[in-house]
Formats: sequence, structure tokens, C-alpha cells
Amino acid sequence: MDYRIAIASYNRVKQLGEKTLATLENNNIPKDIIDIFVADKNQFDEYKQAYPEYNIIIAKLGKKSAQNFIFQEYYEEGQKVVYMDDDIEKVRMKNPREWEDSCWADDELDLKIEIELAFKECEKHKKNLWGLYPVENHYFMKNTITYDYRFCIGVLFGVINIKKNMLLTTGNEYCIDDFERSIRHYLADGGVVRLNYLHAKQKYGNPVGGIGVLENRERDYNIQELQKEFPDLFKIQIKKSGFKQLVLKDFRQKKPPKIIVLSMETPVGEKRRKLLNYDYEWFKSITPEKDFEDKFNFRYNTSEKLKKATMSCFASHIAIMKYIVDNKIDDVVVCEDDSFKVRDFDNKSIKDICLLAGTIRHPTSWAKDKEFQKNNDIVFDDGVNKIDYDKYRWTQTFAIYYPNWEKTSELLNNILQSKKKYCHIDIFLSKNKLINYLYYPTPFIHCDIMDGKSISQIGDSQGIIDNYKNLGKDKKTFDSFFNKEELK
Repeated sequence: MDYRIAIASYNRVKQLGEKTLATLENNNIPKDIIDIFVADKNQFDEYKQAYPEYNIIIAKLGKKSAQNFIFQEYYEEGQKVVYMDDDIEKVRMKNPREWEDSCWADDELDLKIEIELAFKECEKHKKNLWGLYPVENHYFMKNTITYDYRFCIGVLFGVINIKKNMLLTTGNEYCIDDFERSIRHYLADGGVVRLNYLHAKQKYGNPVGGIGVLENRERDYNIQELQKEFPDLFKIQIKKSGFKQLVLKDFRQKKPPKIIVLSMETPVGEKRRKLLNYDYEWFKSITPEKDFEDKFNFRYNTSEKLKKATMSCFASHIAIMKYIVDNKIDDVVVCEDDSFKVRDFDNKSIKDICLLAGTIRHPTSWAKDKEFQKNNDIVFDDGVNKIDYDKYRWTQTFAIYYPNWEKTSELLNNILQSKKKYCHIDIFLSKNKLINYLYYPTPFIHCDIMDGKSISQIGDSQGIIDNYKNLGKDKKTFDSFFNKEELK
């Protein structure tokens, strides 16, 4: 092993043995790589008497001074060090099997392997700090390793000791060291390595001992000092209790979502796909089995062509949802092939399945719908809006955002387990309130006309639909959109 384990402890002789040292022993970490740092000669004598087989070093009193001694004076430049608090009860691991229910898998943890992996990832990605997930909640945790600007909690972390990055300068002895350390390594290396499936469990707020025992009394002062040094790198959230929580700002580049286009394998479908103004994955529309019609409630005068188109559209949307779930695809837009992108949108702000386009309708009466579309007082905020089904309903499924496969699975199960008869997919989803959010202004418009002629594959053209309004289907309306720079 080419790393050392550093533990700073103060007035916690018994607790150190019961917790952190026991955790290390349970994970077969050899004692000869462990360094215990104490505040003075009296502390040295107490700890040495309790743990004579360990290397005990006199450092300095106070969290800031102790850590600066450890990384500036004791360890050499480039030394690999795993730092641990003295009250770690255990290191917890999320179940790595995604197909099973989320739970803990602590018994499967090999801490030595994880530490070695973390340092290898640092070297591979040219980072010098690694850490663990800060919250003990396996539902929030992910079986991922990330390399960007993240918070590495100070309970347990590893460093390749670059002294200028490890020097704590803000605040007093009870400084907010883990935020300062995370920020400094982001500025130096462009990010940190974080193992999002591991968490170091400890009891917070322990009043007995500890090198940061007075931290809460000094928290406001140290937040101010950290903010003076790094004014644009974190934000402060004030909880209802008045507690000030620090959150690193998100500087990750926004990755555009994957777009899957539902389209028929026909000459018209090919023509429509060639018009699309974005990169996409083609998902071929499917023809459902004959008995699928038994699930539908069609009016007596519905044409066979419309029946087939309705069932194909419904079955194809179900198939896309199954594809997303089976392949665990996150961050995806499902478009129909008459959907054109006209605006960017903040996909990271969307946490649930969300309409990115459509038409709002009268909430209860189709007969009143035409007048309702012309005259209504519906106003949307920019960004994500909660759909108010008491004021309006919606139609059209030509652009829907699925934030993750878990949400998609919930919607899919709601559809498949419904005892209600199917109809048009949009009407079914709206009537049963299965989608509850929409985005404004709409990133996509609908257009199924070309040179004033319909290129709809199911019947009459719907024309141009933008910002939840039907704008018409004449050539002038078409030209006003397709001459726009973003559609060229």
C-alpha cells in the first residue's frame, strides 16, 4: 500500500477505538499505515497508553491548525493520504445491482479495493482529491463515480497531497474545511473524484471531544470568511430552522438531452424525418397485435384508418417507454416526426415527466374548445409549470421530456395497469392526469404542412402549434416559421 491513513483526534480516546479504528480493523486495514494526530503531550500520553501499537504524532490544537500541520508539515508533497474523522461508525455501500430494489450492501464492501480504486481514478483523470457521498440515503446515491465540481465531505476523503491545494486559509480554527478543500481542488484540477455509492457514517453533533467541537458557535463567521475568499463558487440556503447550508454552485456544462423520434417507415415518414432540424435516434412506429383493439373505446363511426393510426401511435409510445426503461436511459426527449426545435430549454430544472409542447384545451367541453383557445386568461411562468387540470387540459404528444428511466417506469406502469379503456394517447394521458408538468415557452413546435399541403399521416393536418396554441395551417403561417434562422 502506497498510502497513509491520517486520523486527527482530541479527547476521544475510547471513542476512537470503538469507531474509526474498529471500522479500519473490520476492513482489514493494517495498523502500520495508520497515523493518529493529537493536540499536545498530555493527549499523546493518553492515546499512546490506549493504543501502543499505533503511530501517534503530536500535531496542533484546533481543526485548522491540526489539518495544516498534517498536510503542510508532516506529509511530503505528493504523498497519498486518506483522512478520517475519529468517530466513523462504518463505511456504507449502496447495492450495486441496479435491477434490484435500492438498499445497503455493506457486507459486500472491500474498503481496501475502494481506496485503491479512488487513487487510481485520481491519477487517471488528473485529480488530487477524492471523497464519498455526503448523505446517508441509498435512494439518493448512485452507482457512479463523478469527476466534476462536487462537495467532498471532510469525514473521510483521500488526497494526493499537493500542499498549496491543502492549505486552509479562511476563517478561524473552526473553519469550514471541507468546502474550502473542495473549492481549492476544483480551481486547481477542474474537479474532484467522488464515489457516489459510498458513505462514511458518523453521529453528527457529538458534543464530546473532537478537533472541531466549537464549530457551530463560529459557523456564521466562517461562512462570511469563506464567502470573501470565494464569492462566486458556492451559495447559501437558509433552512426553516435558520440553519445556513452551503451548496456548491453547479458549473457543469449542460448536456443536451437525447432525442428519440417516433416515425413510420413510409415515404411520408422519411420525408418528414429529412426536415427535422436536430440530431435524433429513429424509433420505428409499430403495428400492434390485432387484439390490441380490445383495449380501446372507439366511436361507432371511427374510420379503420384512424383506428389503426390511433392504436399504432399508442402502442409506439408504450414501446418507446419500455425501451427507455429496459435500457435505463435518462434525460431523453421523445418527439414525433412533425416536431421541430425552436428554443433551448433547461433540462436540468425538470425533475418529472414534462410536456415540451402541445395545445391547451377547454377543461371539460370540446364544443367550447374553439372559443376557449381564442379567449382564455391562462398565463405560464418561464420554465416548468404545474398543469392545472381545473383550468385546462392538453392534447398532442409530439414532444415530451423524460428525466430518468425510473419516472418513465412509473408512467408506463400506470398506463399498463389502468383498467380504463384506451383512446388517443394524448387524451388518455391528459384525462387521467398522468403527466402533471409543462414547460414554457415550448422548445418545440408542431408542423405537419408543407407548402400549404398536409403531410399528416393520420388524416387532417393540425398545422402550426407553438406555445400551446394552434396558429393555423396556411402557407403564410408555415413560411413565417420555416424562414426562422433556428429552423434553417
